[in-house]
Amino acid sequence: MEYAPFEAVIFDLDGTLTESAPGIVNSIRYALKKAGLPPLSEAELLTCVGPPLSEQLMALLHISSQEALALLPLYREYFIRKGMFENRPYDGIAELLGSLHAAGMPMMVCTGKPEPFAKTILEHFELESFFCDCIGSTLDGRLKDKAEALAILLKRNGARRALMIGDRKYDVEAASANGIPCAGVLWGYGSQEELEQAGADYLCRTPEELRKLILHTGGEE
Repeated sequence: MEYAPFEAVIFDLDGTLTESAPGIVNSIRYALKKAGLPPLSEAELLTCVGPPLSEQLMALLHISSQEALALLPLYREYFIRKGMFENRPYDGIAELLGSLHAAGMPMMVCTGKPEPFAKTILEHFELESFFCDCIGSTLDGRLKDKAEALAILLKRNGARRALMIGDRKYDVEAASANGIPCAGVLWGYGSQEELEQAGADYLCRTPEELRKLILHTGGEE
């Protein structure tokens, strides 16, 4: 088969499939204001797209893990009601997924976002039918390490020659920890420098470049 070097592809969600920053940023602003904490700058807020949110808030606000975790219910108040829908699939994503699906490529999602929210977002944008599985963090914080989540996803799907696809170093690191390659996408929230320094195996500027990588060049350098 023309995609033989990869037997499955695994997508990150935020910054890879959807442009999710507006809803995440607005949810954090809401939580900080409701908690009476000082606001963060736009640049600081954007660093929260990708890594575990509580850990990033600890670093930005210089607060304890307990204080950061206490902000999550406030964040979710806005996110569940409105924030998760202040979001959109990137141009070309639906076409990319349709092309891969038509070629018979198994596709999954591995995200740091809580799994129930990720599934709701995929359903809202009518993308869920393209994917055979989806894993995210747990609402209680038991599963928030992306490498661990990816290991679970790979094992339960029996996917050994898989390709991870994401926009941040966390995606590259998770792929490396599981012994699979990672394609870094440059339309998301991570920079080319970040992805290169993390050791991304491939870089794609557009969904069309990614399609060609998966269906035509496969695992070749």
